[in-house]
Amino acid sequence: MADGCLECHRCVGYRLSLLHGWRCYFKAGQCLLLSSLVLFMIFDQAESRRDSCKNTYGDDATCDLWTRQGQCEVTEWMLDNCERSCGLCIVDKDENSKFQRILDEFYDYRSREFPEYATYVGYHDYDDALESFRLSAFDRRKNETNGYITRLKALDTGHLSKVNKREVRILTSYLQTFVDGYKWRDYGALNSINFLEGLAKGPQWPLYARLESEHDFQRYLKRLASFPDQINEQIALMKRAITLKRSSHMVSV
Repeated sequence: MADGCLECHRCVGYRLSLLHGWRCYFKAGQCLLLSSLVLFMIFDQAESRRDSCKNTYGDDATCDLWTRQGQCEVTEWMLDNCERSCGLCIVDKDENSKFQRILDEFYDYRSREFPEYATYVGYHDYDDALESFRLSAFDRRKNETNGYITRLKALDTGHLSKVNKREVRILTSYLQTFVDGYKWRDYGALNSINFLEGLAKGPQWPLYARLESEHDFQRYLKRLASFPDQINEQIALMKRAITLKRSSHMVSV
């Protein structure tokens, strides 16, 4: 049993945001910790099985029993195999399709803005780029995030499945927290280097780079070539921190 799981049917951290960290997943008698990227794939695969409005598991009585015990709320396996019992067979799928599209687009957007993290979790579409530390990037991310919040608020939650209603609340809370923190962009965000992370510790993304084809190597070299630009952007931020008298204490650096 993986760390973070209480028992085979109940997992710690299940209600954490689908955008960060890991979640527990019950399958084949085991509790597994899967990244949010894998969970997106699981939801995509499960979506195609919900059209028939039946329990994939095949034993309706057992699925109904587990549902009454609350397993739909704590076990991802139930959502893939006891769809009808968990209330995933919906009449109007349009809003759910819209929400799924928002999820997919936001995950791609987040990977584009933070490509090193995307590489770390196995998403390699942006292996040729590095995170931007320009001040304009802060504004761009805030505006993009507000756009996703607007789209989420436009959803008719009455036509969402039970699971998606929960996920909308989680995603909206995550995005709103980011926007609320925008006013502090000229504080800690200006100091990207400390004794725990940053240029002095060296980049970690080379450890997770995918180098399986010529195209992979070309993208890796392109990322390397942009590294000096990223360093200069961080230097500019630190100079701004000095000007505003908000630089980190020497002990932190």
